[in-house]
Formats: sequence, structure tokens, C-alpha cells
Amino acid sequence: MKKRFDCSLANPWLDFLPGTKETLALTKHLNSDLHETCLHHPESLWAFGVLPSSTSPISSWLETLHHISSLPRIKGIILGTKGLGTGLDDPAMDPIWRQLENQRLMAFLHPHYGIPKTEYGTQENGHVLPLALGFPFETTIV
Repeated sequence: MKKRFDCSLANPWLDFLPGTKETLALTKHLNSDLHETCLHHPESLWAFGVLPSSTSPISSWLETLHHISSLPRIKGIILGTKGLGTGLDDPAMDPIWRQLENQRLMAFLHPHYGIPKTEYGTQENGHVLPLALGFPFETTIV
């Protein structure tokens, strides 16, 4: 039996980049590169793509989804819980949900932002509590 592997960027968040045309171009390049990697193992490798930063205009997200739909080895996206910045139930996300559905792309919801560090008290705990507690809390809130 052949093994199947799914892959994605380790942290598929481009929120540290500004919402510019350069970020859109980088997003397309990353998705195309990931697709090319999958083509080297067509019997077993598929991936989820990356979206532009949450500060990018919605048109950049829609353009990225259109690009991803042209890459057969990319089966969807990984989506953080902030969406475009104000949550996944923001009406501004409706065109994103429609395009995902129309292009038959999956959206893998991945917690990322956690709970603010101020909620864990004054003792420095590194990233243990935000990961161990924040991710499940964030996912539950969504």
C-alpha cells in the first residue's frame, strides 16, 4: 500500500507582511513552489496553500484562491481564525467562503493567535501556555 502525504508550509501565515502587491506575488510564488514539490511525488503528495496577509484586500485573497484552483496538487488552504482580521463570521468573508465552495477547495482551520499573553499572569511561560491552552480555546471560540 502506498503512503500518502499531505504537506503545507510550517506556519502558513503571511500576516507579518504588509497587504501589498508584492505580498500577493510572494503568495503565488509560494503556492506554485509547493505545487511543484508535490509534482515530484504525484502518487503520494498533496498540499494546502497559503493566503496573503490578513491586511491584504479581499481581491488578493480571491485572486489567490483562483490561482490555487489551477494547481491540481493544492487541495485547499490553511486558514487562521482571524480570517481577514475580524473573525470567520465577518460578512466580509462571505466571498471567500463562496469561492472555496465554487472551486471545491478545502479550508483547514488552524488556530494561530491564541489568547493574549496578559491572560496568563505575570510569570514568563514562554509559548507553552499559549500553545497548550490558547490553541484549544481559540478553536472553541471559532
